[in-house]
Amino acid sequence: MSYRNGLIIALFGVAVAATAQPAQHEFSFVAGGGLSTLNYSPTAGNAEFGLGGFAGLGYTFRFSEHWGLGTGVEAALFNAHYSLASLSDHYPSYDGEENFEYHYTIEGYRDRQQAILLNIPLMLHFQTGKYYAALGGKAGFPMGAKFNNSGDLNARGDYPPSALHLQDPPFSGFGLYPVSNKGDLALKTAFFASAEVGVRWKLSNTVALSTGLYVDYGLNNVRPSATAPLINYPDYLVSDIYRPNSVVASASDLRGQNVGKPLVEKVNPLAAGIKIGVHFSPQPRVRRTPVPVILPAVVNAPPTETVALATPALKPMPVIPPNVPDTAHTLSDHFMFEPNSMQLDQTFAQNEAVLAKLKITIALLSDDSTVVITGIQLSSYASPDGSFALNKRIADERARVWKQLLTEEMAKFELGDDIFTTNAVGEDWEELIRLIKNGNWEDEPQIIEIITTTASPDARETALKKLRNGIPFKLMKTELYPQLRRVEYTINYKMKVQKE
Repeated sequence: MSYRNGLIIALFGVAVAATAQPAQHEFSFVAGGGLSTLNYSPTAGNAEFGLGGFAGLGYTFRFSEHWGLGTGVEAALFNAHYSLASLSDHYPSYDGEENFEYHYTIEGYRDRQQAILLNIPLMLHFQTGKYYAALGGKAGFPMGAKFNNSGDLNARGDYPPSALHLQDPPFSGFGLYPVSNKGDLALKTAFFASAEVGVRWKLSNTVALSTGLYVDYGLNNVRPSATAPLINYPDYLVSDIYRPNSVVASASDLRGQNVGKPLVEKVNPLAAGIKIGVHFSPQPRVRRTPVPVILPAVVNAPPTETVALATPALKPMPVIPPNVPDTAHTLSDHFMFEPNSMQLDQTFAQNEAVLAKLKITIALLSDDSTVVITGIQLSSYASPDGSFALNKRIADERARVWKQLLTEEMAKFELGDDIFTTNAVGEDWEELIRLIKNGNWEDEPQIIEIITTTASPDARETALKKLRNGIPFKLMKTELYPQLRRVEYTINYKMKVQKE
């Protein structure tokens, strides 16, 4: 299978996968620059690397917490420079009337090449926390390639049988004069092996910024097919002006040293530098169809204790009117999140049913004249995978998006602007300890000791990864961490007592 056919099949697979799970699309604008050159090693003279860059649009389909498949389109600019102090060559030629031996020497030769490739990448992406890496390949289709050269030419003709050396006249193409040329290079399609590493910062729930390092190494020879020497005498017969070929497209080198070999045998593009990107992850449309839930009566028989996973100390609630005795009651439940996600997804886990139950509960409490709702607390949590600072930001954003939704949903009950309060707890180590103790884990003593004796949250995670070759840590990530990624709501209300 050719490179091109393999790329087409892979891109088709990405398109099919993308339509299967629209909630995981990511679009991006990317740009970068640095070393961006046509890499070659001439048999004479010196080649110098050039600078360039690229810009384009990207698309990534994320099919798990850490992994994704990306493609897109990029316009990339490549430059290269060549210099030659002096080169002499000779070959049989024809002046239109008779055969002769053409001899030339070119000095101070300069040749600049420039190419624009339309790159189509196919990259496997990996992300953990704020760090990312990508590995894959690109196909580069030439959109335009040019060269620009100049030099000083000294040419003569040797005619048999007396080996007459004609140094002039100029109208025969002999003599000493400057030459130059501009033209197109018919480069071949390039195929790259590509890699990049970097850091991503979440700017909002849907926008992220990334910066990193990239490298694109050309795997194949893109050198154009060459049919003429560096200085081609037949060109003079056609135009009366010498037009030197580009060094990367010349057919032969010194006849006395490398007979018949080109000055440049292989050209492969090479790029490496700094890359930046702005990434957009559209929020999925949230279904809001309520799900019927059977709810126990809460007005005449209020619960006497909190039902919660790990509710932290509540913030101060609004002042209660004097005719309401201190008979506090609470109701609790929680909304769940996918790993590293701050997006509000009512369709995930039991979120839709929990929201429906919350709305019914608020409706029942609001309609009862003997009940005063004093506050609704939103406590947000994250699992301990990744940095402590990042998880704190994730927890804060989770509370914010649910508060915004619930404020809109509960507006009709006229509960007041300050009824909702948030508490971004972040990494929920206390709940993790409780789950470990209730789960009869084989490594429970060691896990509890690491958590309770290691002050730094990030150091705890590192120590847990080292415990028994990371086996307990992997099990916790699979079985327990999903239970920690949540926003827990607590409804605080008080019962009115009629005065006799």
